[in-house]
This record gives sequence, structure tokens and C-alpha cells, in this order.
Amino acid sequence: MTLVSCTYSQKIQTGEEAFAFQQYAVAAQMLNEEYKESSNIADKANKAFLLAESYKFMNENAQALRWYKRAEDHNFGEKASNKYALALKEEQRYNEAYEKFDALSLEYGNLPELRRQKTACLQASEWLSAKSESPYSVSLGNFNTADAEYAPVYFGPNNIIFSSDRLGSTGNQIYNWTGRRFSDFFIYNTYNNTVQRFDNRINSEHNEGSICFSSDLKNIYFTRCYSEESYDYYCQIFYAEQKNGSWSNPIPMPFTKQEINYGHPSLSKNDSILFFSSDDPSGFGGFDIYASFLEEEGWGEPLILSDRINSLGDELFPYMHEDTLYFSSDYLVGMGGLDIFKSNLKSNGDWTAPINLKSPINSGSDDFAFRVNDYEIPTGDVIQTGLFSSTRSGGQGSDDIYQFEKVRKKQSLEEEIASKKDPKKEYQVILALRVFENVRAIPTDVKSAVQDKIILSNEEIILEQGGVQQVFKTNEKGLIITELDFDANYFIEASSLDYFKNVLNFSTSELERDPENTIITINKTLELDKIVRNTEITLENIYYDLDKSFIRNDAKPTLNELAKMLKENPSIDIQLSSHTDCQGEDDYNQELSQKRAKAAVDYLISIGISSARLKALGYGETRPARNCNCNDCSDEEHQENRRTTFKIL
Repeated sequence: MTLVSCTYSQKIQTGEEAFAFQQYAVAAQMLNEEYKESSNIADKANKAFLLAESYKFMNENAQALRWYKRAEDHNFGEKASNKYALALKEEQRYNEAYEKFDALSLEYGNLPELRRQKTACLQASEWLSAKSESPYSVSLGNFNTADAEYAPVYFGPNNIIFSSDRLGSTGNQIYNWTGRRFSDFFIYNTYNNTVQRFDNRINSEHNEGSICFSSDLKNIYFTRCYSEESYDYYCQIFYAEQKNGSWSNPIPMPFTKQEINYGHPSLSKNDSILFFSSDDPSGFGGFDIYASFLEEEGWGEPLILSDRINSLGDELFPYMHEDTLYFSSDYLVGMGGLDIFKSNLKSNGDWTAPINLKSPINSGSDDFAFRVNDYEIPTGDVIQTGLFSSTRSGGQGSDDIYQFEKVRKKQSLEEEIASKKDPKKEYQVILALRVFENVRAIPTDVKSAVQDKIILSNEEIILEQGGVQQVFKTNEKGLIITELDFDANYFIEASSLDYFKNVLNFSTSELERDPENTIITINKTLELDKIVRNTEITLENIYYDLDKSFIRNDAKPTLNELAKMLKENPSIDIQLSSHTDCQGEDDYNQELSQKRAKAAVDYLISIGISSARLKALGYGETRPARNCNCNDCSDEEHQENRRTTFKIL
């Protein structure tokens, strides 16, 4: 943002600058010219890769594929080769994509991610071949144009509201990300086949994205992404309500934070839960799906959905229909790009393993924003109708809206028996572990509330299974990815000279082998607290009998916890200190506090802590926690002053 503020008024000079400011349409034009003029191979490779990325961001996959290949031919390296393989997959050229991922495995090692992608290519090819067996049939909606139409929702029985950058959207500016107009909401009347722009209080000169309504259609939640000439702001979820036939001025939802994106709101059937996507850095990775519950005082603090739903990639466009959550993911095993998945909410509050809706709902391109039509009563063998969005080829252009029918699938007895058998599949278990530093409300107090989390990169992680240890370093996203075995117990440890150690134990023995999901990702997090040196931390529940220094039984649990921390962190040496209140003679208080501090040290030695790591120091009444006139101190203030502390040396 500092760079942005310094260059806001400057004219973009190069394609690389345009790319940095997310002006991908501008970048593509400039980089094309710069590529032709350049004679340096390394420079051409870089420009080709940025061109591919620009086209990818503009959803022009065929062009992206071409330029990723050219970047690879110019020896740009592993990144271009991997992106080229992914682009082949999105073009549904699964055999070629498999061969490319296989070649990368030979060159760079059989990494878990490359194995995952090879398995996904084989799975996607199977699904595409079995398209005719799907209960779904798909057709292109009749209100699409050559511009983008996406994220449809039903607004009563005869109206569909969707987002589009078609002619007629608010404002005259061009969105430099796409090279097209800014998106607005439009309303399509299915009865008379007309399209009009939605309410002017909701549409603005900025980008309006996905939208949802309360069950009575009186409350609206939608995404708005602000954009300036040189760069994009963050996206927020806005709320408005209908009063006297018109919408109120939209306001942001109260739980949104600065410099975090929020979008794709969707309400549960009873309007009590708001689902949405956010790229909050404390999540599992990329965009994750969250839920906020409606409370008496308003919408509660969002809760992230479990790792059954969220992954290292992007989970977007959540939609709850009855007890089924539909959403899109670009990481769960799919056909390429975003795929639509469904998961059922179980009685214990957890989710079933997500199921890919396969072809023809999904394709190699982005498929998203699934919606069921609850206003239409299905007839005959049709059990469900609805809409979704896709960037697949064969549409009118850019994003298009498709309609679907789901029919009751009839099985022969032989098919029913075969479907219940567990086919022999090769399963893959992947661990995705992220490591964070806790930011505490009181930095010196590890018991105070966690206010934020910071990603810890280059942090050493030890993974142990069956007595064998592997050592990893977290990447720039605080992440390690590795493959695990079924039916095994794992121990994970994160440690550093600057942080208290934290450990994690789990087992893969309870994982279900689901033929529909042969790749199982386990998402875990480890949160570390910063070691604060030479700062006194009060030990709670350490009390002594009057004029005595021995350790009482009710004090031992606290000291046992301290011993546990010391055993887990063998590099830490501490000083244990005792303080008295101001009652009594100074010399007596000093001597008593020294005896009490030594008694605490002696207890720790008795349960296995080396004396070389411990120091005892009594302060008497010289360092009160509550500085009051001794004769005027209350009983509570005297109690606060009588304390035992430790500090890390």
C-alpha cells in the first residue's frame, strides 16, 4: 500500500508495473509489445510468464496455456512447467496434463502435490467418460451475453438476480483487471424474458458480486469490491433492508476487518446463519468458508468451518440447501479450476467428506455459484432444478449461467450391488500443517487473549512416526505439506529459541476410505507463543501458610505445569521469585520470601528439573504489584502483593 500511495498518480510505464497493480488487461497489451521487442531470453521468459498469469486472471485459459508453454520453452523453470500442466488440465487435456505432471515428478522428485495432481487427472478423465451416467443434465441459460454473467440467485418464483459486466452497468469506466466494464446486479424476469438493472441504491460504480436475500426478500447481503484507477481495494460484504418499498443505504457487515477480503454471502434456510468466504490469513489457506450466527445483539464473530470443508486452496461460493452445503474448491480433487462439491451436516455438527458433483456440472474450467430452485415443484423423474456459473467453452463468452436438471437415477439390481462394493483404489493421505505466532492482548502474558495470528515462515517442524523423525521447514506461508500413511500415529513438534515449544498428536487410523475421494488432506495448525525474557509472570494459585515456606498440595499443580513447560523447552532457564505484602518487618519479609522462592525451586528439582536451570530470589515487600499505603491497603491488594513469579533468563 506504501508503493501504491507513492505511485497512485503516476502513469503505468511497463507491463510489469500494470501486472503489479492488478491491471491485467493493461498488462497483457503492454507485455505483448514488450515481448516482441525484447531480445534477451531471460527477459522474454519473464514477460511470457507474466502474460500467461495475466490471461489466467482474466479467465482466458487458452491464451494462458499458450504463454505458459512459451515461458517454459524459454527455460523460466519449474513454476511455468507446473502452471502449464494445470492449464492443460483446465482445458480437459487430461492425458497430456498427466504426462506433464509425471515428467515434473521425474525431474523434481515424486512430491505429494505432483502425485495428487496425477491422481486427479486420472479421476477427472474417468468422470468425463462417465458423463452420460450422471443424474444431471445441463443447458446454457438464455439470458447470457458475450459479457460475464455469474452468481445467479432466485428472487421469488419469476425473477433471477445475477452479476454481470454487460452493457448498462453503472459508470463509464473500464475495469483494468478484466478490460471490461464493472459488474452490477441485473434482474431477469423468467415470465416475460426481460433483463433490467437492479436497484440503483445497491449498484454502484464499483464491482458488485454475489448476492443473497433473506427468506422474506426484505434483507439483502452482497459483495462489493472497491477499485481505483491504479489498484483494487479489498472486498466487503454489505447489508441493506427494504423499507417502504425501497432499499436502505448499504453498510458493511460489523465483523469485517481491514485488509481482508470477504465475499459470497449466503443465508441458511431460517436466516440464522450467514455463510461466506474470506482470505483471513489465520485460515487454512487461500479463501476459506466461514459462518456467522445471528444473535440477539446482531451477527456474531465468524467461525471457520472445519478442515473437512476448507483446504490449502480456495473454497468459495458457499450455499446451504436444507442440510447440504454446496461450495466450490480449486484444491479438493476436481476436474480443473474451481469444481462444485457438496457436503452434508451431521448431527454432531461435523461435515461429511465433500463429494464432487462431477461432469456435466463440473468441467476443466471454473464451475461455481450453485443454486437450487425451491420455487419450482419437480415433476416426473426430475427431483431438482437450479442454476450455476461456469467459464467453460461453448458458452456465450466469459462467465455464463447454466441451468440444470437432476433426475432420479434408476439402478438395476446388479448396479446396486456393484455400487456398494469398495473398489480397490490407491489412496493418498496428505498433511497440510500451518504454523502461527499468537499475538496476545498483553504481549508479556501468555495467558491473555489471542488478538491476532502471524504466519511463521522458516520454522523448524519435527514429524515423528514409529520412532522415525523427519525435519521440515515451513515455507513463506508458514506451511509444510507431506504425505502420511494410513493407520499410523503421528507426533509433531514445533520449537525455536524464540518460541515456547508446542506439540501435536494425531492418528490417521480413523480416516474413512471413500472411493469418491481417494485423496484425503488433513489440515492442522500449531500456534506458538513468543518467549518474553526478563519479564515477571505471576504463577496463579501459589499460596503459603502463614509464616511458612513449604509448598502446599494446592500449589503443586501450578508448579507441575511449569515443570512440564521446562521439560518441553530444555533451553530455558528461569528465576523463581517470591513477594510478600508490606505487613511485618522488612528483614523478616525478605527472609521469608527467599525461603519461599527456594522451596518452589526445590520442588521443581524434586520432579526432575536440573538445579542449573533454576534460580531462587526473594524480593520481600520491595516490589509490590499494587502500590498502596500499607495501612490503607485492602485485603485484596495485600493478596495481590503476596505472589510467586517466574521470569525467563
